Amino acid sequence: MLGIVTGLQSEAKLAAGTARMVISGGGRPDATQRKIVALIAQGVSGLVSFGIAGGLDPRLACGDLVISATVVDVDGRRYVGDPGWLQKALSIQPQALAGHVYASDVIVETTSQKHHLFSTSDVLCADMESHHVARAAERHGLPFIVIRAISDRATEVLPAAFADGVDEDGGTRVTPILQALLTGRLTLPKVIQAGRSASRALQALRRAQPILQGLSG
Repeated sequence: MLGIVTGLQSEAKLAAGTARMVISGGGRPDATQRKIVALIAQGVSGLVSFGIAGGLDPRLACGDLVISATVVDVDGRRYVGDPGWLQKALSIQPQALAGHVYASDVIVETTSQKHHLFSTSDVLCADMESHHVARAAERHGLPFIVIRAISDRATEVLPAAFADGVDEDGGTRVTPILQALLTGRLTLPKVIQAGRSASRALQALRRAQPILQGLSG
């Protein structure tokens, strides 16, 4: 049984299927860690970090697919996943880009932050789940891999206020988004743009579903 770790319910729906157990942590560290522990307790054979991500490499466009077996955390520590899974995933989706992924408990918000991470850590994209997956996999001797679709580009700011609009089950919280609009932390054009970009990234994740099928077999 494969364990799939996502941040959003929309991602989890794409990952659900036979021989897979899926959780969503909403970008909340405590919830994500607790749910990964539950996955492992139920006997999963390996872990996959699956979802959308922020681009750090300026060459990446919205909808590009990144597959990785190396996760870099905020302390600069590198966790190495399963190279066999990486090669299998790339054989199923050869158009995907292979490279390292950065993951932390907070959104990489500004273009300057993105540029710094890309130039100093050799990472293609950033998310908020993969470090929890990598650490748990290391502790329990499990293989892992990261499958991410780019939502916001390296040249785009992703306001941290968006994180408030997701609950610990990966569902949408409308009230914090409305409050952010009223206080100016978010603008309506930015919300619309983010929604469109996320939809395009989710379409890319659909193309990655055969990878999950291949790893589950």
